Formats: sequence, C-alpha cells, structure tokens
Amino acid sequence: MVIFLLRGIVGYAQRYLGAKLEEGIIKEIRDKLYTRIHALPLSYFVKEHSGHLIARATSDVDGIRRGIKDGFLPIIRETMLILVYGGIAIYLSPMLFLYTVAIFLPIFLIIQRLSMKLRHESERVQNRMAKVTRALSETFGGIKVIKAYAAEAEDKRRFDKLTLAHMRTMLKFERLSLIGTPLAEFMFALAIAVMLILGAYAIFIKHVLTASEFILFIGAIVALVQPVRNIAQANSLLQRAINVTDRVYRVMELPCERTHGGIPLGGLKECIVFDNVHFAYDTEYVLVGVSFSIHKGEKIAIIGTSGVGKTTIVDLLLGFYEPTHGRIIVDGYDLREIDLRSWRKRIGVVTQEPILFNTSIIENIALGEPTVDIKRVKRAAMLAHADEFISKLPDGYNTVIGERGITLSGGERQRLALARAIYKEPEILILDEVTAYLDRESAQKIEAALEEVLKGRTALIITHDESTLKLVDRVLELRDGRIYSI
Repeated sequence: MVIFLLRGIVGYAQRYLGAKLEEGIIKEIRDKLYTRIHALPLSYFVKEHSGHLIARATSDVDGIRRGIKDGFLPIIRETMLILVYGGIAIYLSPMLFLYTVAIFLPIFLIIQRLSMKLRHESERVQNRMAKVTRALSETFGGIKVIKAYAAEAEDKRRFDKLTLAHMRTMLKFERLSLIGTPLAEFMFALAIAVMLILGAYAIFIKHVLTASEFILFIGAIVALVQPVRNIAQANSLLQRAINVTDRVYRVMELPCERTHGGIPLGGLKECIVFDNVHFAYDTEYVLVGVSFSIHKGEKIAIIGTSGVGKTTIVDLLLGFYEPTHGRIIVDGYDLREIDLRSWRKRIGVVTQEPILFNTSIIENIALGEPTVDIKRVKRAAMLAHADEFISKLPDGYNTVIGERGITLSGGERQRLALARAIYKEPEILILDEVTAYLDRESAQKIEAALEEVLKGRTALIITHDESTLKLVDRVLELRDGRIYSI
C-alpha cells in the first residue's frame, strides 16, 4: 500500500513539474512575442493583417505547447527505452543487431521522408488557420456594417469557404499522420520475420547463438515495438510544432522600430522644422519637398483634400516613418537621432477615429501610466467636457466601455480621447480631424475644450472646421504633395 502511495506521489510530482516547466516555457515565448509585436514598426501593421499576428500569439504558441507535451517529451522518453532495449540486443548478439539495423534502416528513411511531408502540410494547415482567424477579426470589427447591409449570409458563405479549405488541408495532414503508425508497425513485423530466419540460421547452421539467447534477443527487439510506435505518433505533433515554432520565431526576428538609444529630449525649447521632406509609400510620393516650421507655443493648422497626405505628416512627426528624403529637425537635432520614446512622451495625439480599449474610463484616460492619479483623471475629463456624461454612467469613472468604446457615442469617444491627451500633460498636441465626423453639438463641446487645452502649448492641427481654424496662429495648405501658406 505504501508503494502504491509513493508511486502516486512521485507520478503526481513528475506530471506537475513537467506541466510547470512546459507552461513556463510557453509563457516566456508568448511574453517575448508580445514584446516584439510592440516593437515592430507601424509599416509592418499596415502591410500585415492582424489575424496573422493573432494566430502567432495564440494557436501557434499553443501548437508549440502540444509539440513539447505530446511530441518532444515522449520522443525523449521513448528514445531512452530504445537505447536500453537496443543495448540488451547488442550485448546478446552484436552481429545479429547489425543485421537488424540494416533491416530497420529503410523504416527510418521512410519515416524521415514522411516527416518532411508532414512539416509541409503543417505549414499549409497553419496558413489556412490564419485566414480563418483573419476572417473572424474582420467580422468582429465590421459587424455593424455587415448587419446594416444585411450581408450576414454572404459573410457566412465566405467564412464557410475558408473553414472548408482548412478542413480539407487538415484531413490531408491527418491522413499522412495516421499512415505513419501502421506503416511502421507493418515494416517492423516484416523485419521481425526476416530476423527469425536469420536467427534460425545462426542457431541451427552456424551454431553461434543459443535458442535462449535468441529468445532474449527477440524479446528485446519486440519490446522496441511500442516505443517505435509512440515515436511515430509523436513525430507528427513534433513536426507541426517545429513548423509553428519557425513561424513564431520569424516574427521574433523581424527588425524593430528604433525607439531607444538616441538623444534623450528634455523638452521642446525652440522649434520643429520640416526641411525639404519627401515621403513615398513604396514608389508613389505623397509628400514632395515639404518645408515648414512650428515654433514653441505656436499653433498651426494644415488643411487639404482627403488623401493628400496630411495624416502622413502626423505619422512622420511621431517617428512612425522616416522621410524618404529631407529631415525633420527638433531643436537642431534630426528626429532620426532622437530617442523616440522620450519624444513621444511629450506629445498628445487625438485622431479622427479615437481608439479606446475594453477597460474602465479611468484606465483609458490614464493609458500608458503605471500609476493613476484620480484627481488628474477627473481634471482632464472636465477640461475635455467629458465629466458631464461620465458622471451619468452607472459606475462613473469605473465604467467598462466595451471593445473600442462601443457603448459610447462618437462625440463621447472623442472627448475621452481628448481627456487622455490632456492627462498626459503634453508639451505638443497633435489633433487630426477631431471634429470631422461629429454632430454640431458634439463638435462645439470639443472646440470649447480645445480653446482651454491649447493655451501655452505647441499644436499641429489637421482640420477643415472654420471654428477650429480660429484657434490657430497660421494656416497651411497641403496640395499636390507640397505645402503652401494661406
């Protein structure tokens, strides 16, 4: 009874420690991947669909876990058994063991070839899964438009097509995976039959082996059947894990955005200068020879038709992209030489489509701050004219606002985004069409807030709103990729 109790305790400890090691490895991989995703340049997210990155961080990392648990560890364990039984066979008859190796060599070559095919099919399975994930991401993000256009049936047909392609690819992978075990068993049985013939020859004709030794030899070889079968089963999972590990580490090896290591900026002392800035997405130039300056404390507005490149100027100023030609100079330093993290900490940004998170209002306003100052949060909300609607919510500032702030109106979301920028207490404010899609009442509240918020700050404002233009010192027009004074 004591033996059974000890065996249970040892088994439990072994499984728990194994699970702890496995989960520790997976957590470290997922944390490193998440850190790397944060460090990727904005251009990567523009070109790569979010569904692919979601697949890397979720299903691919889970594939690594399954590969460790059901692939790598079983292969190590079964290999140890093969070495033990193989050692016994060598001790009994080295020559017969060499014949055995020669017989088994084709089996291992076939398994190796099958492994390569499994890895290739695993890559196809993961690519299909990434497309399914991407479709789900697009559906969740655009569910309002899908419903508004009564496009549910068409969206479902598109999704069904993707899941069918995934199923077919997965079934092909499973067919290859399932072939491995019976094939290995059949060839193993064939090898045993050949060995029996060789054993009879060694016992009765050559007299180099006794019957008892041969029985022990066969017993050792037969004992290898289950470990070999287990390895064949684990191998398909291992090949899939190798494939997804490669996909994860391809993201890990992508070049990072340069945010650290430059000149730390103590604050804007003089001015920001765009000096003959050209910029192209791929080969098409959006900006051509753009030159203007913003002095400390000055408010400048840039107007221009949609798609002319106004938001590109904002992205360049934030260091999301570097000019193709020309320079952006901050207090005499090229922005390329400045520590981008220290630079961005001095800038508050409000875009025309505010991005909010599925957390509380407090956490949304104090985004990026390790500790939250509730008084600052409320003061920022009051300046942004957001306190009036927040105070009416059931949980006030602790209200969780849903994914992308779906529970709030457009004007309320915009005022929260402005409160976030105010809470940061930035030296520089960048406002990109903040009243473009708001009703007149909401726009007036934003404009009233801006009049107070802009005092004493440097600002770059992208707008067409006449009321907002009254708040600036100069107006520039971006036309045909060039800047003109108005």
